[in-house]
Amino acid sequence: MHNSFPTVRARVVHCLFGARCLALFIVLGGIFSSLALDELKPVKPTGGEWRSLLDTNLSAWEIWMGVPHESITGLPDGTPRSSNGRTGTPMGLGNDPKQVFSIRMVSGEPVLHVTGEIWGGITTRESFTNYHIRVDVRWGDQKWEPRLNLVRNSGLLYHCTGPHGSFWKTWKRCLEFEIQEKDFGDLYFLGGTRADVTAKRPAKVWTFDPAGELMTFGTGSTAPGGGR
Repeated sequence: MHNSFPTVRARVVHCLFGARCLALFIVLGGIFSSLALDELKPVKPTGGEWRSLLDTNLSAWEIWMGVPHESITGLPDGTPRSSNGRTGTPMGLGNDPKQVFSIRMVSGEPVLHVTGEIWGGITTRESFTNYHIRVDVRWGDQKWEPRLNLVRNSGLLYHCTGPHGSFWKTWKRCLEFEIQEKDFGDLYFLGGTRADVTAKRPAKVWTFDPAGELMTFGTGSTAPGGGR
């Protein structure tokens, strides 16, 4: 996760099963956004049972850590660092000595605690199709370089494919649902991905609209201008 991000708590992660998906928690900025949350109606699952993806030792997930910022201390001797967190040698799979990702029990439920001190992600070991995913989040207080003076930001990556570290040495090729202070739902295309989205452009940017025109966003975009 990006250093500047505070603690993020994902209270309960549920997936309702039904394209291949490896879900990640990440931190990034945003340029595409969906409608405001109060304008969207929740999708009603068509079948299946909700299943929690969290347990006390994150057994359903694998951890990948990116490149620590040069300001990060307390790492093993010889750990490569970077001035921007995007270039250099990543810490890699299962190497999280600072416990950026951990589980805490809150009211009898496992809660994912993410410090954000080093960019990284957790990825489901299992692949899913036809799924709904539900996440509750709460911000902590800490921020880290190189985003010390920017808004707190995290995200949920989905439809992830390929090797770890394809984007900024940290994340797989995927689509991102951004989780950012004061706004949720920005759509990002990481590692050369694209998606067809129904959208309208009432002003300068495209906005998701189920009744809108079907446009291609991301690599090979057919939509002129930016989107939100």
